[in-house]
Amino acid sequence: MIHSRIRVNRYLVASLRERKDMHDLELTAEMAAVIKLARSQNIPYSWITGYYPGLNFGRIADVMGGRRFAEVPPAPDFPPDFPVALAA
Repeated sequence: MIHSRIRVNRYLVASLRERKDMHDLELTAEMAAVIKLARSQNIPYSWITGYYPGLNFGRIADVMGGRRFAEVPPAPDFPPDFPVALAA
């Protein structure tokens, strides 16, 4: 029993060490505008984070909840390579 606890603790410590070096993608006003447009068209969070690797769902929620870039309006159009084909 003690040995399994030690293994779990070592695993958790190793995971936390790896995670501390991870950073979210820096959110910009341009990204927020695209996020607002995407969500207004019911494009899922997963598609948005797929387009912006390193952006997490929490940043999308911050934009949509008005906690970040509340003053930025939705973008007029999507970037040409944005994944909208199935959402339309």
